[in-house]
Amino acid sequence: LILKSQPGRGTSFKMRLPRGALADAPFALQAAQSQALQPAAGGLVLVIDDDAANRAAMASLLAAWGYTTLCADGLADLTPQIMQLREPPVLLISDLRLRGAERGTEVVAQLREMFNTDLPAIIVSGDTAKERVQEVGASGLQLLSKPISEQTLRAAVAEALKSAASAS
Repeated sequence: LILKSQPGRGTSFKMRLPRGALADAPFALQAAQSQALQPAAGGLVLVIDDDAANRAAMASLLAAWGYTTLCADGLADLTPQIMQLREPPVLLISDLRLRGAERGTEVVAQLREMFNTDLPAIIVSGDTAKERVQEVGASGLQLLSKPISEQTLRAAVAEALKSAASAS
């Protein structure tokens, strides 16, 4: 530890540590955090969003994590596709505001009824008005505000799947 002080100019401190002890620490911490946020890969995720670019981006990201996706712009578009599924999805991700009067919270409720199970689900929205936050909160679903970082989505997916696993 080196201390230098000059009246009226301030004080400076320098600390010297062995290079090897700290050089790898940020990378080790970053790797540990990334591993902790890594959702268990595998399974089908339903992505419902009326914006094709958002659906494609979400599907691409989920595929990079090892998930398969089934994407649709609403329940009417999704229903024929899910009728062919042999197993329920592991997760639902829906935009809050879909085409017309369709709401993501209602789509999630209908899909849970169709699959006869309390599927884990995440609602995403660019609308952060107090009423929207309350609407999603009242449904018991997690709300992510757009834009969503990869790390935020990864943590939300991991938490949703973890909560679902512990509930069963």
